[in-house]
Formats: sequence, C-alpha cells, structure tokens
Amino acid sequence: MWYVAFDIIAYEAGHGENPALGKIPKNDLKLLRNCSSKHGIQYLFAVDLYAKSKKLHLGNMHLIKANNKSAILKYEFSVLPADSEIIHSSLTWLIDYSFNILNLQWLIIRVPHCDIVRQELVKKIGFRIRTKRVFHDEIEYTLKNEFWPYDCTMPKIETVSRSAADEFINHGILPYFENSINSPIYSTIVDNKYEIVICTKKSAESIGLMNPDEAKGLSYKCYSCIEKAKSVFHSLYNPGTENSIHLYAKKIFRIQQFVFKHGKSVSYTDMMPYTCGAKNYLVTISPIFYPNGAVVAIQTTAIEYRLFGYHDYLKYLLPQPKVQTAIDLQFTQREQEVLFLLSLGCTQEEVAQILSVQRATIASIIRNQLCTKLGIAGSNTKLLIQTALQNRYLGQIPKSINLPFVITFEEELTSWMNRLY
Repeated sequence: MWYVAFDIIAYEAGHGENPALGKIPKNDLKLLRNCSSKHGIQYLFAVDLYAKSKKLHLGNMHLIKANNKSAILKYEFSVLPADSEIIHSSLTWLIDYSFNILNLQWLIIRVPHCDIVRQELVKKIGFRIRTKRVFHDEIEYTLKNEFWPYDCTMPKIETVSRSAADEFINHGILPYFENSINSPIYSTIVDNKYEIVICTKKSAESIGLMNPDEAKGLSYKCYSCIEKAKSVFHSLYNPGTENSIHLYAKKIFRIQQFVFKHGKSVSYTDMMPYTCGAKNYLVTISPIFYPNGAVVAIQTTAIEYRLFGYHDYLKYLLPQPKVQTAIDLQFTQREQEVLFLLSLGCTQEEVAQILSVQRATIASIIRNQLCTKLGIAGSNTKLLIQTALQNRYLGQIPKSINLPFVITFEEELTSWMNRLY
C-alpha cells in the first residue's frame, strides 16, 4: 500500500481485502492480465486510488509494457478530485515508481487531442510531444528517465553504465569508507539507484538499526511505502502524522535527485521531534564523480546539534510576571504553528517549508490574521513576536508540528524543490 497524496492511498490491484477500506473492486491486476492475454497486452503494474477518509474509490492507474525499456502510462478517475494537485501527486508517484523501482527508461502517455487540461498537466510534469504522432485522435507524449524530474536549467551531466558505476564504488570507494564504519560520525554512501551501499554504525543507529549491514538497500525512493514508514517511525506514524512523514521522505529523495542531476553539493537541516525540544541534523550531500565527470554516487555527512530547546528558549525569552493581564485570545492551529516558528527565529520562507505551504500563505496569515488579532497595524513580525511573548501566548510546541521536517538552504535547490511541488 502506498501513500501517494494527502489522504489518497494506492492499493495494488489483485490483493483482495484491504483492512483499511474493505473490499477492493474487481478491476484488479489479475483480471487485467487475464484479459490482456487475448489482445497481446502485458500489464506491468496496476493500482487503485482511494480517498481514505471517505473510503471512496477515485480511479486507477496502470502501466502497459511497450518494450523492455518503456511502458505506456494510463490513468482514469471515476471521481474527479476537486484538487488538481492530487492528480499531479498521483502521477509523479507512479513516474518515480516506474523509473526508480521498475527501472524503466521511457514512459509514454497518450492524451485525447481535445483534452487541453490533461495536455497541460502532462506537459507541466515534464512529458514532451513525441514528434506529434497521433493515435486514434490521441497525442503521444514521452518522458525519459534521465530528464526526470524535469528541469530546463539542468546542466548536461555525463553518464556511465550502472555496471561501471558499481565497479567504481566497490573498488574505488568502499575500501576507503570501510575504515570509518566504527567512527563516531554520521556518514552514508548512496549509489545511483538511490540505495544505501554502506554507512557508519552511528548512522545506522540513528534510524533504529543495530548494525550498518541492516541499512544496505534502504532508499528514500520508497517514500510512499506505508510499511517502510511504519518500520522506521513506529508509533510516531499515525493518521495525524502520515502525510508529513511521507512528504518528509519525498523531499529528501528529491534533494538526492538534485545532487545526482546537477552534480552539486547541498546542505539542509533534518529535524526530528522529541519530547522536550528537537533533535536536529545539519546534513551535507556531496556528489562522487566517475573519471569522465558522471555522478556515480553521493555521500551524506551530518552533525547532530540542538537548534533550540523549546522550554529553555521560551523561559529565557518570556518576561517576568506580567504588568497587565492579557486578553484571552483563541488561535487556530495554523496560527499557533506560524506564531511558534516565528518566535524561534524562522523566516517566512523557512516557516513555509516546514508547513509545506507557499510563502505568500504565511505572509497572509501574519498580516490578515495574527497582526489583526493582536491589534498590530500592517505586518510587523518583530512587534508581533514581542506582543505574543509579553502576553504569554507562546508556550508548548504545537503538537501538529512536532514532526520530522526538512529546511533547505541553497536558493537554487529551494527554487528547484518549489517547482516540483
């Protein structure tokens, strides 16, 4: 089972009973394969999409084999979601699955000539018209693995075969890294299949593993796999946190893709929630180059630090006994989140990244909701925080943001990430 978008899960067809949703409709993969034998069609993969909270079947997506390296992607929605981002997220997930799990090199999608909305959607994702070929009044679009995620600014990076890359890693990288396995550092080597090939003992222990060998093969490319998320986050993974956790894993996977695609080092803050404050990692990912300039692997290094201890920090900031009694104001959950993060010194851009919204949304909340509620003219963030502290509107960390999240630093990386979401 996969968590592909907010409240939307993909359940692989052909598995009968879904304990979360009940009986699965009979348009499953087994039936598709049986039917396909009559027409010479080979289905590689098929999933049904559900709105989990409403227990509503939205539609299905499947891949039809074109040849050994490519497949035709088809999707149908029986109930069209009101939010187009659900369709976008569902398709990008299947593209990730096709390229990184099934190891396909090309995807083909055919769109009705008259369906302008769907044409714009597939072009936004990165599909390009394939020499304007039309099949039964359908336009054929294609997407190549090396151009996904699509980025018109991406430099030309040299390539190397996977066998040559593996040999380089095994003979040129691992012998040196093995001497560091028991060192008190966080470091990991990830190959061009986005899988961990080796890591230090300390890195393995940071995700709850007993030894580095257990980490081999783990990958953020499985960011939507519900079972893997449960195995890593345990009790933290629940209906209130699942969307944030899958988005967190997806963002780290996209950061890794950026390094592979652009051949540049990047840094970000990886924050993990704990009872009193936050455990944070300042992470740097650097490319490892083959002699011809191709990126064959990436190395992740991290240091652990405390960005802030909520209770100690607020105790220091809060003034001593108030001179006057504050008005008992009620704040929405989102207002509490924004106010708390601003009090910790986060910029509007960082708050937007943490809450997975646009910066304009945060600016609007500050100006039209928080400042208005506290009687502050305009959008004075400094005065807003001073007023909130003086009146003790800041206390415990809101439970809704006591979750893992990622903050990126480089402007180029942040811009690239924003275009993908």
